[in-house]
Amino acid sequence: MFSLHARKQGFWIGALGLGTLVLPFVFTIVMAGLCVINAAASAPDNTELLLQKAKSGDPEAQWILATRYEFGFGVKADIREAIAWYRKAAEQGHLKAANNLASIYDHGRGVPKDHAEALRLFLLAAEGGDDAAQFNLAFKYANGDGVAKDCDKGVMWLRRAAEQGYGDAQYNLAEWYSEGYCARQDHSDAAKWYLKSAESGRSYALYNLGVMHMKGIGVRKDPVRAAMWLILASSRMHPTPRGPAVEALNEVSKRLRPAQIKEAQRLAEDWMEAHKGAFR
Repeated sequence: MFSLHARKQGFWIGALGLGTLVLPFVFTIVMAGLCVINAAASAPDNTELLLQKAKSGDPEAQWILATRYEFGFGVKADIREAIAWYRKAAEQGHLKAANNLASIYDHGRGVPKDHAEALRLFLLAAEGGDDAAQFNLAFKYANGDGVAKDCDKGVMWLRRAAEQGYGDAQYNLAEWYSEGYCARQDHSDAAKWYLKSAESGRSYALYNLGVMHMKGIGVRKDPVRAAMWLILASSRMHPTPRGPAVEALNEVSKRLRPAQIKEAQRLAEDWMEAHKGAFR
């Protein structure tokens, strides 16, 4: 059973045939557009202007003001004020506000925990197309968290978020297919979604793709392509989990001729140049 936690990423330990691999299995309630929140809510000297716009009924201003009160950007943190402004924005159809308000109800922050209201708001935002809400719903249904467990709905919502290009959803959908969690085990589908998540900037997917090409899991066995992905993983992953990628790269490199290693390095450089915007 996987659990949901607010704004925290968990780590799941799995295996693809090369000892123990550290693969992050994201099981988090995510807030909508946190990068946008951080940019907008921390912008200096515009709280008064935001307040004026929010009071005049501007839902975007209401949402940004709510994030300021929730996280203490430019104002004293006040979860009740945040809830009030999230609610005003959500009532006008602001999807990110609905998702964030759902998260607050889901965890009982400043209000009694209310899974029914959280589910209503998540559904409102998800059905409107918000990828973070779709991601959150997927895990609520998959885990049976505050709602009857329903793997079909879990996969449906995770796929919807993934198809919108949401990298964490793409990565987790790959994990579900790889391990047969709440979905049929299908390594070919897993490889497809790992590739998409890699293109979205999820460095752990680079590692998994390397191992899959190294072992011929879900893809054709290709040591040069495996080395390419492992070179990328070794350079892009955070230091703590980088060790397995370096270990795997050393192993596959033993099977390659110098020309093949050079080709793998060229492929890695070309791929990184084509996708550098995803890894800022």
